[in-house]
Amino acid sequence: MYEELKVGTVPSALTHIEYDIVESEEDEEIPIDLDPGETAALAVAAERSAVLLSDDLAARDAGESLGVEVHGSMGVIVLSYAHGEVKKSVATEQMKALQTETSLFITEAIVERGITLLDEVER
Repeated sequence: MYEELKVGTVPSALTHIEYDIVESEEDEEIPIDLDPGETAALAVAAERSAVLLSDDLAARDAGESLGVEVHGSMGVIVLSYAHGEVKKSVATEQMKALQTETSLFITEAIVERGITLLDEVER
């Protein structure tokens, strides 16, 4: 991702978002072989006590083993609902779309658990 940002290939929908380019320390010990982007994201999250956003199971497991808080797409949808950014019906449809319209492996049980989490949110 660093190389993409360095050459200015930020998607037009994201041009209004402020960001900083950060680099991780080379000596951060990542316990599993991940792709370079996930490795860098995990190293930065570990160094900065930040949240790692990933749907990759290996990256999530590695993050948890390093004590990094990890959330995936379903968690982001629940959080957006909890903060009033989307209506419950929209959040539910987004969860279902993750299963039917993306390449993510999301079971019906995971979708149902996500919908249950929406019901548990106090707003």
